[in-house]
Amino acid sequence: MGFWLSIALGGALGAISRYWLGHWFNHFLGRRLPWGTLSVNVLGAGLLGFFAAWLLGHPGETLLIHSESPLWAGLGVGFCGSLTTISSWSLESLRLALDRRAGALFTYIALTLILCLMAVTVGFMLGGQLVPD
Repeated sequence: MGFWLSIALGGALGAISRYWLGHWFNHFLGRRLPWGTLSVNVLGAGLLGFFAAWLLGHPGETLLIHSESPLWAGLGVGFCGSLTTISSWSLESLRLALDRRAGALFTYIALTLILCLMAVTVGFMLGGQLVPD
């Protein structure tokens, strides 16, 4: 039961954080691009990389993403899973396409892919520093 409860609690906190942070980033960065979703996806990718390295093993080792750890379930699956969102990213990308904002669409897609890959890499490297040799 602790495993499922960890996912549920992490998911609830991630969803609330996503809503709050998304609005905060949109407020401060404007709405020219969907900055809220982009920001939470980059933040979530960095956190997921950090938690994966910290909780699941050294960088470079095979990751056991389906770990039975309640801590991984709460932080990685629940919190990060609810914080990040491919569904909102897809809908916002479609909206930019339908609005014929090709420049903004390609900027948004490129920024999301590049920044999220960079964030998960940096998070993984930082989390790996916490794993004892």
